[in-house]
Amino acid sequence: MSGIKQSVKGPDGKSLVDVAFDFSEFEKELAAFINENAEAIAKQVAKDARASVNVITGNLKKGIKAKKSKFEDGGWIIKSNAPHAFIVEFGHGGPHPAPPHAYLRPALENNIDLARQQFGAK
Repeated sequence: MSGIKQSVKGPDGKSLVDVAFDFSEFEKELAAFINENAEAIAKQVAKDARASVNVITGNLKKGIKAKKSKFEDGGWIIKSNAPHAFIVEFGHGGPHPAPPHAYLRPALENNIDLARQQFGAK
């Protein structure tokens, strides 16, 4: 059981009342609410990132996806399976330097208000 257990004892030290509150159902409902909203936000961020990325071959754009996290605590991630995704996002200084062409960070920043709205933050 996930929750609170409390015993109220009398002056003689004997238990008068045992109280227990089980939060496991509430925790399941809360986790489902968070996951549904996180999924919607992640998909919107991925959509916005695909819309703003520079396209040469299209591999980077096709590879941007929202994906459910494998971690126990859940969550959603936005990733690209294109091997050059980080180079485009952050640029590089190699022998032929290239400036960053951020697509993921702006997409995330543009959806902060959506996240706040989804979760009821002011």
